[in-house]
Amino acid sequence: IVSSGVFNMRGFAMVLGGDLTIPNGVDLVLSSSGIIDGQGNNLIFEGTGRILYDSHVSATLRNLRLKNVANHGSGKASLGIKREQQAWLNLQNAELWLSSNYSFTAARLYINNDVILSGTNSFIYTSTQQSVITSNGMLLVDQGTTFSFAPTTGSSGAKDLFAMADKTATLALDGATLIVSNTGMRLTRGTVLLDNAVVLRSGGGVSYDTSIIFGNSAAGSNSDVDIKLLSGAQVAVQGKIFYDGVN
Repeated sequence: IVSSGVFNMRGFAMVLGGDLTIPNGVDLVLSSSGIIDGQGNNLIFEGTGRILYDSHVSATLRNLRLKNVANHGSGKASLGIKREQQAWLNLQNAELWLSSNYSFTAARLYINNDVILSGTNSFIYTSTQQSVITSNGMLLVDQGTTFSFAPTTGSSGAKDLFAMADKTATLALDGATLIVSNTGMRLTRGTVLLDNAVVLRSGGGVSYDTSIIFGNSAAGSNSDVDIKLLSGAQVAVQGKIFYDGVN
């Protein structure tokens, strides 16, 4: 790719035979739904190079390592939404390597199979739409990386905007940090796996609604969360955590 342009996938898959680089200053706009299958290769963002989802586009990035994912200032980022309307980012067997802090601002995120967040920076979830770790999916926040949950909405449902489909869906923190804003964050149904030095930090005080919450007893035992601490887990709690399970 040497210049900005629009890519109409028309529901098909683009299979990479090698690394794909988005050069500095280039915007690649995905105007329709489809798949970019990396076949284990890299998608490399140089400078302010971007992939933009058009409104109402559902595109899947799979078998791919995305390198140098970052914010660029003025509301721009390596992965973004062209218009402030609904779009869907599906990640499948993918890794996002954060070269600086990155804000996910205006779409739904679906985690399929194994997805890794890496790099000693923050993935900041500010979208007001619900995202999901799907069945048999795992989001691994790797060592030194921070997942910051801070939806830009004051509604009571904000704490439920990051969901797990069922018990086979896993949020794994391996030497990572989970930071939750005063919206609170409630995790239900799935599995939370903790290993090495993990920090769980809530910044909204001591009330239930502004804390990190595991489970939802009002919804029954199907909303319970399994919490697994591996042998190397050292968990530091900063703020308030509620376990609200039935069992």
